[in-house]
Amino acid sequence: MFDAQQENIQKRYALLWVFVICVFLVRLFVVFFSGIPLGVDEIQYAVWSKHVAWGYHSKPPFIAWVIASSTALIHGYPLAQVRLFSPVCYLITSILLYATAKRLFCREVAAWVLFSFTVLLAVSFGALLMSTDALLLMFWSLALYLCVRVLEKSSVFNWVILGIAIGVGSLAKYTALIFWVSLIVFFIIQSDKRYLLKSPYLYLSILISAAVLLPNILWNAQHHFASLGHLLHHNVNITGPSFHLGRLFNFLFSQLGVFSPIFFPLLIWLLFRKSYVNQDWRFNFLRCFSLIMLVAICIEALLARAYANWAVVAYASGIIVVVHYLVTSKQQVWLKINAYAMVLVMCVVYIAILAVGINHLPHKWVPKTLRRSHAWKLFGHDVAMLHQIYPHAKFIFNDRKYWAPIVYYSGIPYNQILAYDNAFDFAADTVASFLNYHVDSYIQLSPHTDIANTMKLLKIHYIDGRFWAVSTYHWMDYPTEFVTEYHPLFAGPSYYVSGYDNTTFQSFYSFYRLSLSHLYMTAPLTQRSLLHEVPLHQQYIYITDRMYPELSLPLSFHIEPLNNMLPNLPHSEVINAYLLKPKEL
Repeated sequence: MFDAQQENIQKRYALLWVFVICVFLVRLFVVFFSGIPLGVDEIQYAVWSKHVAWGYHSKPPFIAWVIASSTALIHGYPLAQVRLFSPVCYLITSILLYATAKRLFCREVAAWVLFSFTVLLAVSFGALLMSTDALLLMFWSLALYLCVRVLEKSSVFNWVILGIAIGVGSLAKYTALIFWVSLIVFFIIQSDKRYLLKSPYLYLSILISAAVLLPNILWNAQHHFASLGHLLHHNVNITGPSFHLGRLFNFLFSQLGVFSPIFFPLLIWLLFRKSYVNQDWRFNFLRCFSLIMLVAICIEALLARAYANWAVVAYASGIIVVVHYLVTSKQQVWLKINAYAMVLVMCVVYIAILAVGINHLPHKWVPKTLRRSHAWKLFGHDVAMLHQIYPHAKFIFNDRKYWAPIVYYSGIPYNQILAYDNAFDFAADTVASFLNYHVDSYIQLSPHTDIANTMKLLKIHYIDGRFWAVSTYHWMDYPTEFVTEYHPLFAGPSYYVSGYDNTTFQSFYSFYRLSLSHLYMTAPLTQRSLLHEVPLHQQYIYITDRMYPELSLPLSFHIEPLNNMLPNLPHSEVINAYLLKPKEL
């Protein structure tokens, strides 16, 4: 009888591994044949992978290295070249979490951890796209497993491998460094492990991880600390002592989708459950690696903002906490409900994508970022056409996220498409920064489309050594004429107003009369021009409509084409429709 039960259990475990491998193979198949277009971030990583370095503008370099490797391995599948290792990383992560749970508790808990993690919605969708989270989760889970081994046997070898794992993880995403914070906090609160704070092996391991990251630190030092600037201004972005309860609520609500509507509330309850405080070291260990990350991201959401995926590593240990509780309390029914629901959603989505293709799915089912991808292809073809007309001209983008898709889809040499991120004065995109080149003639492309008007090739008027664009707007029953001065790689325009009482704007700008036609000119609060001299022969192609928050007015520019020298962009209307009116398609 006992032997029959054991054989039955072994069959279940074997079927579980068959299921995990089958899911992995299905995800690989979807990656190769679904046709899901690359997102802007994926395109950026793909461009980086063609120019391998120790760092990039917004991320450490490991993801570019991985894509470069997958590109060398396979040919003829451009989407799979970028995404090949994403399902591989999630498979390895699930195996590492299984090994960690088995080492900490038992085989049954480990099996449920393996099953539950494999079918999480965040994993099912994340495995189809290449992101730094896939790499971070893999190295974080490896570090968790190695840390358990360290706590069982504090050998030099285990500490060295742990340091390497965290170091390489930080080359994937700097968030990996929080692992050390969590581990040290655990040593502090766990009295029977506090002696490890005095262990030289701990500090040796930290030094090893720092040594692995050192080349990226040196790269940043040579490039104006571009990655640090992006981290502070884009990710942290704390502008003052204000609180955003709505953003905190949005982040917490989003975690129901990331970690499941059953698991996330249960995890929060378990993390703060008093009876867990006095449990053995295993529970405090797992709690530290979940709670510290969640608290850090919640604080960031409250003070600035936080995206749904930023706390994803908290669930590597969190899923073990939840599964262990449900298994030991004989409430596996919730594990089954959660798993079956996740499997159902995963199957429906995968079948829909493979059966009809993402381009034929109902429009509202497709994320906005993917809807825009087709527009970027068309825009890239248009820029390639302009490159044929002006083969020696430089193309300059004043927004980093637009630079990568155009490089990728236009096929133009990357050193002819330059970029500057206007979010910060000092932060140039270091793959193809205009600061690295002498630019005396260029085409500036700014495909911002905040207002739904036809995109046109525009000419900037050159008057008295300065460039101007004119627009009229009827505001509060006053016909108002706006003249906007454009600086090369402008960080912000200057505003000119006529036909309205200037005193209304006194709190925003100071005004003075200018002997230029009939215009009144505002003195801009700041003048940030990166090029001091503007050559007469500069050629602009300015493709934009903008919303100016300073005036709370939508401005639309309607200026004649550049002496009809340039052909109309054949896909302008299509791009405009994809970017601005997706519901009408």
